[in-house]
Amino acid sequence: MREQTNRIIRTTNILAVVVSVIAATLLPLVYFSLRYQAESAVLESEAETFSSIISGTISRNPDFWRYEKDRLEELLSRNNSKEYKGLHRIIDLNGNLIASNPVAVEAPVIMRSHDLFDAGNVVARIEVIRSARPIVLNTLLLSAPGFMIGLAGFVFLRTVPLRALSSAIKSLYESEEKFRAITTTAVDGIIVMDNKGCIVYWNPAAERMFGYSQQDALGRELHMLLAPEKYHGQYKKGFEAFRSTGQGVAVDRTFEFTAIRKDGTEFPMEVSTSAIRIKGEWHAVGLVHDITERKNAEKDLAEMYEAKRNEAEISGSLLQLVETLNTSLEEKELVRNILNIAPQYLQFGRMALFFYDDAVEGFTFAGSYGLDADKETILSARVFKAGDMPAIDMALRGETVLMEDPRKGKLLREDLIDMFDIKSAVMAPVSFNGNVRGILCGDYTTVKSIEPKDLALMKGLADGIGIAFQNARLYKDLQQLLINTISSLISIIDAKSPWTKGHSERVTGYAVEIAREMGLKEKDLNHIRLCGILHDIGKIGTFDGLLDKPGKLTDEEYEIIKKHPEKGAEIIAPIKQLNEIIPGVLHHHERYDGNGYPLGLRGSDIPLCASILAVADSFDSMTADRPYRKAPGKEFAISELKRCSGTQFSPEVVEVFLKVLVKPDEKAE
Repeated sequence: MREQTNRIIRTTNILAVVVSVIAATLLPLVYFSLRYQAESAVLESEAETFSSIISGTISRNPDFWRYEKDRLEELLSRNNSKEYKGLHRIIDLNGNLIASNPVAVEAPVIMRSHDLFDAGNVVARIEVIRSARPIVLNTLLLSAPGFMIGLAGFVFLRTVPLRALSSAIKSLYESEEKFRAITTTAVDGIIVMDNKGCIVYWNPAAERMFGYSQQDALGRELHMLLAPEKYHGQYKKGFEAFRSTGQGVAVDRTFEFTAIRKDGTEFPMEVSTSAIRIKGEWHAVGLVHDITERKNAEKDLAEMYEAKRNEAEISGSLLQLVETLNTSLEEKELVRNILNIAPQYLQFGRMALFFYDDAVEGFTFAGSYGLDADKETILSARVFKAGDMPAIDMALRGETVLMEDPRKGKLLREDLIDMFDIKSAVMAPVSFNGNVRGILCGDYTTVKSIEPKDLALMKGLADGIGIAFQNARLYKDLQQLLINTISSLISIIDAKSPWTKGHSERVTGYAVEIAREMGLKEKDLNHIRLCGILHDIGKIGTFDGLLDKPGKLTDEEYEIIKKHPEKGAEIIAPIKQLNEIIPGVLHHHERYDGNGYPLGLRGSDIPLCASILAVADSFDSMTADRPYRKAPGKEFAISELKRCSGTQFSPEVVEVFLKVLVKPDEKAE
């Protein structure tokens, strides 16, 4: 207590001295600062005034003003009163004196300057200088009252410690009582460890948390009592450093640890530790919080988050799968898309797709992922019908079939299980128009539980396939209806002339065979089929008489005939669904060398469908009778195609068509 009292007295004496010095110096310093700023402002204004007057004189006599020293000194002597006498002088840019008023100024001084201008250019500066001695003298005079104020403050503050001491002692006892009240009622455990690592304070919350009474805990080694044995080695290494320095990895930080109760159970806790020095030795104070409930809540939240994340992933994957399915309305391309993209989202090692064939009254193989060619050949030769095996019957009822071990469930035939080495598998029904029309199968390479994510994606994908194939069938029916309708109309048009009857069908057949031989997709084949049917639609009405003319056409008549590609494009243009075939109709009379019509396109600039139609159209014209000649024949037509390859016709298309013509027992569509 005496040491604490002396500390208070020393602190009060230092405070009294500091406050007294501040009080003694503050008044004169404030006065000096204000007077100095005011004097500086006056000099600044005076310098600016002189600058304006002398700059006017300079502008009136820019060449000789430097030599009018008397005139300049007269100007500089103005505004000099006895009370505010100051030195005014003009200095050139090199620092040389040009003129000044004859006034002596006592140090210390205050100086302000301003630039002198001639036509906007700085040519010199005016300096206004005044003595600061009056300010300094007045500041010194004010130091005496300041000293008296400081002395009075020191005397007053010097007497405070005597009263403060008794008040401090009283506060000390009150603080100790408050500390005991706070630590006793605290929800968190408060533990104090001494320099030997033993517990010296243990509050009631610690008793409840660990199961040790205060009597049991006090004097026991902290870490040996509360920490699991696996942490004892780490504790010993860190504690030696803490004893000597008060530093450690856990000091002044909050950590999560695993603690052990009296009954041996472990639980998670959060510890905030600080170091305090008592009688020259480092002690540690720990605030301990049981975080079992928080950890349980975090675990529940993590599980909930994982479930939602899986749901989001499944939804996102299904959305991408459905978007991919909707990119095609051709059944074969649709199967390829399904089997290309599904393995990116499903973890199955193999997948296969089967569709119901009404002709054989069973499911036939449509495609696969992960199966080798031999296995695909086996499946292609099989038809899976109702009653063959329980898995097929379940799928026909619209049930998703889970087989984590197919041999136990006996849902598949043993020969299939052995042949394909099936481990764990899923079969999802594919339905459209209210009926099961397909089965999507997937299997793992090992016996395992079906992943919930895979199962959800499998069901969603099967539903998406059903919708996509329903759309594809509808599109196919509508497209066939369109082709049949257009074909009927074109047949009527062609039948008006015996020379053109069947021309569009034959050209279409040749063009489709060329495209198929070139490996074009089904969508492109349909595109070329429509182009072939409609390629001469521009000849409607206007050209009937010219088409049946027995003799050679005149130049004028030929120019009229040459308009039929453009007229055909104009007829098709208002029909939005046929806009894609306009390039084929418009350019089927272009030549590879650029000498065709209507635009004179050349080489690769000609659309592929138009290049194909040009070869097919020319071949049919050369192998059919015309009113002005008999058909030259197939051999002649082939020789002409070879001769004109690279000039009139695309070499690539001619080469493919010649292969089509030599195929045995194969006719153009």
